[in-house]
Amino acid sequence: MTSLAKTGFTNHIVPMVLLFALTATPAKSQPPPIGIWIDIHVNGPWDYVPYKASASGSDQIALIIPKTPGHDRPVFLVGPHADQDADLLKDIPITTATLHTVIIDGLQTTNCPGHPTSTSTPFRKLPPITKQRIDSVIDGTATGPDGTRLVRYAIVLPKPCYTTSMAIGDSYSKMDVKEVDTTNPQPYTSWMVLHYFVSPVPFTATYDKVPFTFIGENGGSPAVGFVMRADKQKNDLDCDGKSLMSVISSAVLWDITGGIFAQFPQLKADGSQSAAYSSNPKCRSSYYTATPAKMPMEDKAPGSLKIVSVGSGDCHRGQFVINSALP
Repeated sequence: MTSLAKTGFTNHIVPMVLLFALTATPAKSQPPPIGIWIDIHVNGPWDYVPYKASASGSDQIALIIPKTPGHDRPVFLVGPHADQDADLLKDIPITTATLHTVIIDGLQTTNCPGHPTSTSTPFRKLPPITKQRIDSVIDGTATGPDGTRLVRYAIVLPKPCYTTSMAIGDSYSKMDVKEVDTTNPQPYTSWMVLHYFVSPVPFTATYDKVPFTFIGENGGSPAVGFVMRADKQKNDLDCDGKSLMSVISSAVLWDITGGIFAQFPQLKADGSQSAAYSSNPKCRSSYYTATPAKMPMEDKAPGSLKIVSVGSGDCHRGQFVINSALP
């Protein structure tokens, strides 16, 4: 490469650079975009995994939940606290046969105005999962150890600006990739809010190309929710077997070597957690991992459970974040 010194141009270039530095107008900071915050509530034992970039280049995530005995199909609700089935989008069902997609126009995924730091500690973090396994689960082609195709519900969403837990410290359990004899109970969340910034407004949103509306209630941000339901009236209070079954189902779905070891506290009569853990070996996931035929859970028929609000889903298993899918 020829240096500037050898060309004889250094005496001309330097004064020009200095003059530009002295006379250039300081760049003005851009004002924050004018828009609104919207929320997607995710309630129940969902798993978050990375998904490919959208056509606009924005990152996406996938919500995944295995079809699990003792649980009904998940539902799509409008409003942060949608009550019963008044706001249920019955014409847009969540099924296992389809990869559902939420598209929101005007998302500012790289220009989110100032916001709090995401709530991350209550999430359960699984060991790294291979891209091939994630893709097969999302596509609905993943199989179990016996070669049987595994059934899951899958929804593709934009990656949020940040997240907030609605239930920090409300739920505890023992969970690890090894036996939990000496594991201390740890808090987790089963109800997360994904926060998005949209500009300009108004904006459009679709679920599988069908338009829907974000609705704000009681002064809250406009929101929708995805909820997995469980029949709490038929759960066993000693072991919280539905939560155990949900953990095992996710371990099989993600092909986690050795499974996930878990034990949940005994439940009170109203279905809430106590602080006591049963000594019954049936109250540990490892008991059923070794002998799957002993699973006591019954499989509820779709639509057999009462539609519940976003804050009343299956509250005990917690949510898993896979391969740093969330900010």
